[in-house]
Amino acid sequence: MKRVEQMGFWERLYFPEVVRGLWVTGYRFWRNLIVHTLHLFGLAKHIRAAITVQYPDERLPYPETFRGRHRLTLHDDGSVKCTACFLCATA
Repeated sequence: MKRVEQMGFWERLYFPEVVRGLWVTGYRFWRNLIVHTLHLFGLAKHIRAAITVQYPDERLPYPETFRGRHRLTLHDDGSVKCTACFLCATA
């Protein structure tokens, strides 16, 4: 069953949403430009800035608590605990 979502008045006008998107993009651009410049001069080290990772040449290490890798577990008697999720086919 497809749910129909009603757009609000400002969403139907479309222009305010474009302006809002440009504002968010501009804010993030200027904030990161200023913060990276301050970091370059050794200032504002307590403020975190966005970083760019050149994937796949550079990779960030996974945290110890990362649970994204699928593994097939077994029952106490050695039989496979399978719920037919088909994740083993994509692993």
